[in-house]
Amino acid sequence: MVVSTVAAVVGTIFGIIAVGWAIYTYWFPPRFTRKRMEYELEISTPLLHESAQADNNLIVKYGRRYGRRVLRDPHIVRIRISNTGRREIRSGDFDQGTPLQLDVGVKIVTLLRVICSLNTMPDPKASINDRRLSVFPSLIPHHASIYFVILLDGPCGEITYKSPLTDVSFGVRKDRRLSGTSGLRIVTYLAIAFIVWWVIQQPASASHLVHNIGVLLSQAAHGLSNFVASI
Repeated sequence: MVVSTVAAVVGTIFGIIAVGWAIYTYWFPPRFTRKRMEYELEISTPLLHESAQADNNLIVKYGRRYGRRVLRDPHIVRIRISNTGRREIRSGDFDQGTPLQLDVGVKIVTLLRVICSLNTMPDPKASINDRRLSVFPSLIPHHASIYFVILLDGPCGEITYKSPLTDVSFGVRKDRRLSGTSGLRIVTYLAIAFIVWWVIQQPASASHLVHNIGVLLSQAAHGLSNFVASI
């Protein structure tokens, strides 16, 4: 009776854990099961102070001999694209060689610099067109990042994207402090919640079960001591 009761409760707890783990892995697949890339707006800095921006007579000229473009509200922006998965991203992961496009929501004046986090990475090819930054297919090792420093004529808006990546998850980088809850922690909370609920609903049965578990552990310890003594 004691063993069957304990087995039933333990089986129920493990069943809840299994269901919770299945739900978690469905909505949040483990990193090693897929390729993943993320983007992040790291820096967006105005080149003019707020007091100077109100002056309509103040302009900034960009280009050779300062005669090519007139900028009213220049901003320096740095965007990072990272391979956060455990497998490298290859050129073949881009559907038909189509580039990855990021729309910054404002006119891009020029692409100032492209920086790779690894010296062994091949330099990626990138281009700009109006508000879009296009990143062409290239090899991106796992845990590697590419930084794009661009000059805008206005503050950067919400970044949108068009991803041609096949079998690769792509999206904005999330705060790991908020989204890093592990599956083990989730199923642990589920198990604790079930135990608390069961104790509230059936306190007598819970007390009886705890007593039976104590008896079972005592019998197991006694049997183990007898086994050791007989060796």
